Amino acid sequence: NQDAGMLVRGVVRSLFTSNILSGNAVNGLSLTGWSNRIEYNQLSSNGGIGLSMPTSVPGNRSNELYANVFVTNGGNALEIYAGASELRIAGNVISGHGNAAALSAASLSNSLVEGNLFLSNQNGMSLNGMRQVTLRDNTVLSSLQQGVNLAAGSTSNRIYSNNIGRCGQYGLQVSGSSNSVEMNESFSNGISGINLNGSTNLVSRYHVWGN
Repeated sequence: NQDAGMLVRGVVRSLFTSNILSGNAVNGLSLTGWSNRIEYNQLSSNGGIGLSMPTSVPGNRSNELYANVFVTNGGNALEIYAGASELRIAGNVISGHGNAAALSAASLSNSLVEGNLFLSNQNGMSLNGMRQVTLRDNTVLSSLQQGVNLAAGSTSNRIYSNNIGRCGQYGLQVSGSSNSVEMNESFSNGISGINLNGSTNLVSRYHVWGN
């Protein structure tokens, strides 16, 4: 296709399961809506983003992305634009995005990212302006640059029990304020295990080795 494999707008309580979205000129799937479940899909070798969740009305709220596979798309594997909330991103495998991020999100709030595998991407997670988001039990390995980058403007997030290793620069980079970084492991990264900026952040029980 010359645009997205699937272009979906304003859907509510729908299921997208076991689809193969591959080789499209732009995005694999572009979706807005509420309370949808996207599961067991393969999004690979698309020219643009694997799965795009744009800002356009009605936005994205209470959607769940579970056990999808994203491989070697031309842009970011999963890109969430400003204003999304109450998402659950769990059990996905995202690999081989050497020129882009596995997960890129802006102004995401009140959401959970858990149990995903991010392998051999330019950046594992590139997150801007996040608020009350939990990153839990993810594995981020062999990113060319950062494993996880929580950028300026991010506040009141929890980064808990993640394994981040063998990244080219920082395992974890945290900016912003009032973020909690607990019980993570960061190892064998090119510059350091964690680079912390901002104010009133908590770092606790962090195992950092071999950097």
